[in-house]
Amino acid sequence: MHKKQILFLLISSLLIVFTSFAAAEQLEVNFKHQITYTPMTVNAGDVVTFTATIKAHYNNVTNVKIQGGIDGVPIWTETYPSMMEQEQKVVTFTWTAAPGSHTAFFKLDPDNTINEVYENNNLSEIQIEVVQVQTLNLMFNGSIFITNPSFHGGDTLNIRAQVYNQFDAVDNVKVTTSVNGTQVCEQIIPHLDHLEYKYVYCDWVSTSGSHQMTFTLDPNNTYAETNENDNVMTAIRNVSAPPVDPSVNKDLKFNGNLSLIPLSPKHGETQTISAYFYGTAVTMQNVKVVGGIDGIVKWTQIYPTVVPGEAYKQPSFTWVATEGNHTAFITLDPDNTIAELDETDNTRTHPIIVTAAAPPAPRPFQPCDPFWNSFEGIKMNINPPALKEGDKTKIWAKLELTGETAVNLKVIAGVDKQTIYTKTFPSFQAIQKSVISFDWIAKRGDHIIWFKIDPENKQNDTNRSNNQLKETINVKFIVAPPSGIKIN
Repeated sequence: MHKKQILFLLISSLLIVFTSFAAAEQLEVNFKHQITYTPMTVNAGDVVTFTATIKAHYNNVTNVKIQGGIDGVPIWTETYPSMMEQEQKVVTFTWTAAPGSHTAFFKLDPDNTINEVYENNNLSEIQIEVVQVQTLNLMFNGSIFITNPSFHGGDTLNIRAQVYNQFDAVDNVKVTTSVNGTQVCEQIIPHLDHLEYKYVYCDWVSTSGSHQMTFTLDPNNTYAETNENDNVMTAIRNVSAPPVDPSVNKDLKFNGNLSLIPLSPKHGETQTISAYFYGTAVTMQNVKVVGGIDGIVKWTQIYPTVVPGEAYKQPSFTWVATEGNHTAFITLDPDNTIAELDETDNTRTHPIIVTAAAPPAPRPFQPCDPFWNSFEGIKMNINPPALKEGDKTKIWAKLELTGETAVNLKVIAGVDKQTIYTKTFPSFQAIQKSVISFDWIAKRGDHIIWFKIDPENKQNDTNRSNNQLKETINVKFIVAPPSGIKIN
């Protein structure tokens, strides 16, 4: 054979082999469009359908396998025996949605059995957000309770209600409490499980009267519930007025007026003044009572306790009546240490008219003779004997008495017309002696020093001629010598 023919045959064979090899390699299957899914808004529990379109290119393809899945996990697989060149197939799979963010995918030739022109376009993905839709219904169970066993206006009331979660668990449920339309409490329940009960409480400082109390669940409608009409519970509760503290009615009271025995005493007579009093409402302790005459307290007593309903207390005191008009008084709680219902009735007074005492019966004549003893011939003693102006001088005389005892014997003494000394002896007996003395600052000139016994003549004196003692003295005026002159 000719060389040219041999060369031609060789080249033709190579072209046939090359063409056959090229035709075998021209395979391609890929996605024509992006994945789609329905429904567009996916809630937890929805059945979602994912759809994609695949296409064969260049040549016919056999045994085309495709998978679909979620988050890298295949949940659907299909194998097509053959696909003609340019043929398209719509593929789908379904999935029951779980809440959260997910990635859905289709994957062609997952086992890589087809020798494709492009191997990097066999995976198509799409992100999907699944909304958690809760089935909720929050409600109140029962009614509103006030947990205090008893209450009155001014008490802090603990108001209670019970919350019930009928369906799915829920977090951070707000509950408010209002009284007469004004919110007084807000509470957050951190978590409520399915079918769980929980109490909510509110402390409210009450006022007396009728009040509308309201509990409200989810007041801002944060949660969509199957029933929004059972989120409010209201009740009317009456709060009584606070009880009256018995101590506010405590009072000290007199029973009647003062009692005076005798009613009209005579001068010098002892009179007893008394009263009756009692206490009301509560026991009072350390109750002070005073009594007196003409505003001057003469008697005080402390009663440790004064108990309501017990026997009346009887304060009393005595005094020696003096002639004239007087007012007796007895006062309860004079220092106002006890807060009483009525502070205006704590004193009782009564006028007293004291008449003059009856003249004493004449007593038998009791002669006595008080006199000044001559004291060794000198009527009185003056010391120093030679007086000069300015000397401090003590002057004295001795008093004696003969006969019966003298009662209330009065003695006075002085210089010139000035009385310097006065004394009354309640009882001066016979043969009793007493030195009477007084001090005097000497003044220049002549002076009369004198002593007198019974100046008002009240004694039954048998000799009044010796009741007065006088002495005239002269006080010299001594001039100080001129400066520098010495007197021997």
